[in-house]
Amino acid sequence: MSSSSDDETHCPLCLEVLDETDKSVLLCQCEYQVCLYCFNHIKTELNDRCPACRTPYPDKPKELKPLDRAE
Repeated sequence: MSSSSDDETHCPLCLEVLDETDKSVLLCQCEYQVCLYCFNHIKTELNDRCPACRTPYPDKPKELKPLDRAE
């Protein structure tokens, strides 16, 4: 059994919990969400394409919401 809460979202590639920074950017138009570590690895070491839809990743991901450092 996992001790993580039900509202935690995990990266489908490395299975780490997505933090607020990971959740603050839209990496692909299909909305397949991976952590920024995996995203960077795909961009620099692999084929630079979304694992779900195979669309090339944009040079600059879309920011969904600015991070509030006070929270």
